[in-house]
Amino acid sequence: MPRSRWPRVAVAATVIVSLSLVLSGCFAIAGPVVVQAAVNGKASVARNDLPRTGQCWQATFDYAEEYATWGASAAVNCAEFHQLYTFAVPTLNEIHKGKLFDKSGFADQTVQDDAYATCGQSEEIQLPTFDDTVARIRLEAYLPAEAQWDAGARWVRCDVGVYKLGSSVANPTFEGLPSITSLNEAMKDAPAQFDFCVDDPGGLGSGGPRGFNAVYADCQGTPQWRLEDYQYIYTSPSGDYPNPSELEAQYALSCQNQYADSAHITYPYYPSKSDWNDGDQELECWVGRTAN
Repeated sequence: MPRSRWPRVAVAATVIVSLSLVLSGCFAIAGPVVVQAAVNGKASVARNDLPRTGQCWQATFDYAEEYATWGASAAVNCAEFHQLYTFAVPTLNEIHKGKLFDKSGFADQTVQDDAYATCGQSEEIQLPTFDDTVARIRLEAYLPAEAQWDAGARWVRCDVGVYKLGSSVANPTFEGLPSITSLNEAMKDAPAQFDFCVDDPGGLGSGGPRGFNAVYADCQGTPQWRLEDYQYIYTSPSGDYPNPSELEAQYALSCQNQYADSAHITYPYYPSKSDWNDGDQELECWVGRTAN
């Protein structure tokens, strides 16, 4: 699976609207990090035990996203209700000699990037590989506690979770996971169920597939919106960020002309200029169903 993408700029037809959207694909960039996290109203203690492959964990989406170290509760029996499963605990790919956190409580971005890249490599071995439109499978990476890091620990805990059907695209929740064997079987037997599809109670004209009320939908049914493809944006030899007319021309050629018909409309999301400079140079081609 590809590494998660950065916030994009949404474009509907010829109108460019700036949105602060983050794709919810297989990988995520961790947000602000503090050493002690508040869980259920109580300050938790950073755990010093080494995580192990095969452990299961209970966590809300908000907690899982907010912290790059694990200060929450201990692992639970995998027969109990849980949202995260540890599929690997590898050593980081790169050598890191500095502090894990800055004075504001943010984890070093280079370390976070390495953590997700390292977990991504393990994921390709431990879990089935999907195409780029997979979105409900979530990879989380957790670094050692600050004291462990300062003592030389350089492992990363690699977890997998699944976004719940019907939960908000903007603020999703996790499903309770089945056994990892059952999850792997579902991934192999019916991978489309984990692709990125959306329903919006407001209809197709309610802000596109990432509208305010958009929720995850089952791609095996008849969702309103389906992420059809990521498509490379071709530019001049200079490689500079495309202007609006170039972006629209690419969308028309590779998305609209390919998928729009009497029963379907299309909708693109383009990378922002900063995304482009970071190497994200593809548009999202969404297809909306206008007829049953």
